Amino acid sequence: MKDKFIVDDKKTYELINQLITLNIVPPKKMTVSEWAETYRILSAEGSAEPGKWSNKRAPYQKYIMDAFTDKETEEITAMAAAQTAKTEILLNIIGYMITNDPGPILLVQPTLKTGQHFSKRRVSTMFRDCPVLREKLAGFDDSLLEKGFPGGYLTIVGANSPNDLASKPIRVVLLDEVDRYPGTAGTEGDPVGLAEKRTANFYNRKKVRMSTPGLKSNSRILKLYLNSTQEVWNVPCPKCGEYQPLEFERLDLDTLEMACSHCGCFSSELEWKKAQSNGRFISENPNSTKFHRGFHLNAMASPWVKWKEIVLKYNEAKDEPYELMVWWNTYLGLPYEDEINEDIDPEYLYKNRRIHYQAEIPDDVLFLTCGVDVQDDRLELEVLGFNEKKQRYGIIYKVLYGDPGANKVWNQLDEFLNRKFKYLSGEVLGIACTFIDTGGHHTEEVYDFVHAREWKNIHGIKGIGGSGRTVINTVKKTNRENGNDIALISLGVNSLKDITYSSLRREKDENGCCFYPEDISRGYGIKYFESVTGEKKQTKVVRGVTTIEWIKLRANEALDIRNYATAAMIYMNPNFENLKKMNREKLLQLSEHKQVVKKIKNRNDLHPVKYST
Repeated sequence: MKDKFIVDDKKTYELINQLITLNIVPPKKMTVSEWAETYRILSAEGSAEPGKWSNKRAPYQKYIMDAFTDKETEEITAMAAAQTAKTEILLNIIGYMITNDPGPILLVQPTLKTGQHFSKRRVSTMFRDCPVLREKLAGFDDSLLEKGFPGGYLTIVGANSPNDLASKPIRVVLLDEVDRYPGTAGTEGDPVGLAEKRTANFYNRKKVRMSTPGLKSNSRILKLYLNSTQEVWNVPCPKCGEYQPLEFERLDLDTLEMACSHCGCFSSELEWKKAQSNGRFISENPNSTKFHRGFHLNAMASPWVKWKEIVLKYNEAKDEPYELMVWWNTYLGLPYEDEINEDIDPEYLYKNRRIHYQAEIPDDVLFLTCGVDVQDDRLELEVLGFNEKKQRYGIIYKVLYGDPGANKVWNQLDEFLNRKFKYLSGEVLGIACTFIDTGGHHTEEVYDFVHAREWKNIHGIKGIGGSGRTVINTVKKTNRENGNDIALISLGVNSLKDITYSSLRREKDENGCCFYPEDISRGYGIKYFESVTGEKKQTKVVRGVTTIEWIKLRANEALDIRNYATAAMIYMNPNFENLKKMNREKLLQLSEHKQVVKKIKNRNDLHPVKYST
């Protein structure tokens, strides 16, 4: 027995000697934040501040990262504003695992395409620029969506790919921007649930979810956060030292100073952000445990966002429901409480929203757009006017009857879109942008019409359903056999319907409300109002996931067309302040011109010019 121990000791000695010779030593025990401080190099392609990582730059990151290495914590949820470096935290977790705690990792992006982009622009550049990772990955498989390393691998998938979500066992699941995931992965159910089920076989599993929230009614990140410790970033007051969140409602929008919720003293952005070095997360859920840590951050804590920017964007967005929702999500890091629509009475709109126009367009209209819907036997269109308060003025709703498969109706549309509309003063205004739907049975005809006129800001659009989509999603070139390609613009139709219904509900004195001409010949009869209110929004639970869908009540072409015309304004993003100034100058010049003409006429009346033959 004694000889056996001697042999075993000898073998152990030889093994240790070999490991030392090969320079293979166990990784140093450290947290994710310590790993980042030691090894992480930020790449120029993905960071505004490339170079060596510093935990001092955004102190809140350290707490979220180190929750990952806490043995008591299995789930981490971060509901945060944009530009708070959520993605960098995920990248640091990946880097830490490769060097210190290897195992299979699954990273889920909203779509397969965003996953591919993330792999190219963020993951590959981090591996390239961090020597410790470059060394570890040498000689291992390195495809776009799967990266091998000693003891594990990283797989990148899209939440819209059910087969990828439900295949191999995974120890660590990293879910990025979960509020942008589809309602279901194909027919398989909730993509978050599908991905996280793959960790079931690992005792040391981890589930990390990061997202800027969307609508409150179906926000995944909010639901996850409410089941967590609900920790909010708190900062000591620069004057009295009492801890409190950074809150927009306590910010003076003129001086950009925030009041302390305890002593009432105002401190500057610089003072509050300097105090963040002593900041900490404080739980608002006393009944929770460290098993599921949840964190909330708004953009006021971010070193990459100035408070001046937050206020500026708020002032731009406050009167426009869609823009306010985006601001709420991206700057406050909070879900937006959307309205579940009750029926809007078309007769009420018909009786109370039609007013007398003194001319084709009211004096305060500064910008005109047009939306066009293509049916099998006609084109329907609306010209929509906007003023500086983004109030909407219906100018004309028109139907052009004819077969869209023939040229005649398209020639009529071309002639119409070249029209100029008159103010009372005699000045004219043209249509700045037109959006034409390319769906239906006449896609090629729309492409042909648009191709020759894109330079006039006449564009083809395609509506995309589903919640969580922005108004303008993507702009892609078509790939046609004849080479006459156009830049096809995809629109988030649910967001547009929210905008339109919100504007229909607003009263006459409110920004963003709607007006229509009382002249029935312009197309705004009761049938129009029945059509523009032709859908209703409702929530629906599908396989345990709350989704929002719009139900068609009756003919709804006017709603679609109003959405297209509104999207055209959002796409063009006009500077209404400059337009108002230009319009005022034109009117002044016209007034001066009329006065000169009047003086000349009066002089000629007093002293008529005599002509001789």
